[in-house]
Amino acid sequence: MGDFIEKASDILGMPIETVNKAVSFLGKLVAPTLEELSLIPYDYVKAFRYKRNIDILCRTQEYCLEKNIKIKKIELKNILPILEYSSLEEDEDMFQIWTNLLISSIDDRNDNFFINSYINMLKDLGSLEIKILDILYADRGFPLKTEEIKNKLNIDSLDINTIKIAILNLERFNLIGNVSDIFWISILEDTIKEIAELSNNYEEEYSYFRGNNKLRNKDFSNLNLDYGPSMYLLTAVGIDFVKKCKRE
Repeated sequence: MGDFIEKASDILGMPIETVNKAVSFLGKLVAPTLEELSLIPYDYVKAFRYKRNIDILCRTQEYCLEKNIKIKKIELKNILPILEYSSLEEDEDMFQIWTNLLISSIDDRNDNFFINSYINMLKDLGSLEIKILDILYADRGFPLKTEEIKNKLNIDSLDINTIKIAILNLERFNLIGNVSDIFWISILEDTIKEIAELSNNYEEEYSYFRGNNKLRNKDFSNLNLDYGPSMYLLTAVGIDFVKKCKRE
């Protein structure tokens, strides 16, 4: 207990006597004493979360040093939620995404206009939604049907209804858009421009969509103008979100 008091005093910049007084009073307010807390699983949870905090900060620092990234300070309302939510993450891939988002947040080359929104989105997304975003990002010049997404996921045990629920969640955050055969061609050009304008490199992003996507050689002569199955594209927000979380 003495070590805890000393460390808390150093971190808070407060006299040891003040910290000790507060901790002693806290012991009177909670059911178990602080000594008893070490005997229950809560202590394991605290240790896990603390280790996660250390991991994400160390990974971030190492990446920035390796890539010569100039870092900047960010607001507490952004960094604290990242540390909070990442500390609850057991999935290593999802934990790395939180790390990537933290790196994007402190990268001096990036703006932070949407970071707080992206934090709130990411905390409500699971690994399945992230995999779907990855698939749509890889095919971001061309919309995909639900069945096509399922095939690209290549998970035999995955039910189509589970994928539909994940897609609905992504739509809720405006990360993907639902378009039909009859509408998507007409809106694609505007979507490309919107995505390109959001990008730091307008010409590079715009030329990718204009010159290198699957539409270039696609034959539209047999296009079915009846309202077809739902098809999905990443929105401009969705592409920026993936970039911030993937560190391309």
